[in-house]
Amino acid sequence: MAIKSIFIPFFEEKSAGTAFASAKVLADQNKAHISALHVRSRPIPPTNVYFPLGGVSTDFAEAFQNAEDALAAALQDVFVKSCEENAIRVADMAECHDEQGVSASWRECEGDIL
Repeated sequence: MAIKSIFIPFFEEKSAGTAFASAKVLADQNKAHISALHVRSRPIPPTNVYFPLGGVSTDFAEAFQNAEDALAAALQDVFVKSCEENAIRVADMAECHDEQGVSASWRECEGDIL
């Protein structure tokens, strides 16, 4: 039975390129689709900080969001460059068929990784 879809989580820049290269080897052998996913973390306020009105401080939330935006952009760049360097077509998985060869898609969502 051939592999039709390969899921790779993109957590950090160091491992993203290696994960994509490994998935490409399998995808080439099976004309499979590579689904890359980045899960944006939700801000978790430090437990040792007191917020008199409750919630997360504006500065913390803004810094956290900026860091998450930068990470997501960097990981998407790794994905795009990997696809370009390997001549892999970027398309939604529903649009992909065996005769078209290897394809890939990028997705982001927000959630808890653990």
